[in-house]
Amino acid sequence: MDIFLNEIAEAEKIIESKDLGVKPSQSLFLLAKYYRYVMKYKKSKIITALTDFIKSTGINYRPSDWEKSVERQVDRTRNNPPINIEYIGITQKELEDIARLKSPPVERIAFTALCLAKYRNILCARNNNWICTSHKMLFSLSSVNKTRYEKEMMIHKLVKAGMLQPALAVGNTNLQVKFIDDSSLIVLKITDMRELGKEYMLYRGKKYARCENCGRLFYKRSNSQLYCKNCKGYQKIKTKVLTCCDCGKEFVVDSKANNKQRCDKCQHIKQLEYQRKSMAKARNIM
Repeated sequence: MDIFLNEIAEAEKIIESKDLGVKPSQSLFLLAKYYRYVMKYKKSKIITALTDFIKSTGINYRPSDWEKSVERQVDRTRNNPPINIEYIGITQKELEDIARLKSPPVERIAFTALCLAKYRNILCARNNNWICTSHKMLFSLSSVNKTRYEKEMMIHKLVKAGMLQPALAVGNTNLQVKFIDDSSLIVLKITDMRELGKEYMLYRGKKYARCENCGRLFYKRSNSQLYCKNCKGYQKIKTKVLTCCDCGKEFVVDSKANNKQRCDKCQHIKQLEYQRKSMAKARNIM
């Protein structure tokens, strides 16, 4: 799941675009929070609102495909109000400590851990600079793609440098960030937590840009490149409404379907009729 600092604003973007995007479950979760805590809807009304929204996106809605997912996301919002954080402030001293590592991948991991710890500190005053994110997610957010051994050695390097402290309990992968320094001047404000490693590289002057569709950072290989890989390959699901030539009822199909004339029920009846005629014709020939 992506981390959003302003979940209400993100939900409003989803409502405005009428698009669930590449992560429908997460979009439904944000919408459920919006309906529960902003619109003050009860559970049954939230479910109805989410169902209506799914239908409004143009998706060929089938209850069996969505009902469980919708209810699950609504239940997750109970006692889980929307997050609203203006930014994560990174100080001059913290960035200087990271730069001394002299290894871009390790620097990105340290920066990501720093942002996650500060994020959790805002959510919980007693957090004390800990991050409870899995190592898999830590490396993913850092944009570090290495072997398992190399990743372990990077964490070890940060521990040895006194920048991270692992939990003492056996099997506990939580990490405590030891180089947080809020007394120094804030020189970088993070407002997007989805690509923290790339945020750091952008700060260091590398060639990254924000996707014009979703705002996610991506490596810009040419001046004409405007979209990240997800948005470049993603197309919103589009449908159209047709009228069945047999029963006269309306039905929904993919917008690219050009030879569809009957609803599924009438098409099935037509197919059975065709099979009966074919079998009768075959018997007469024999």
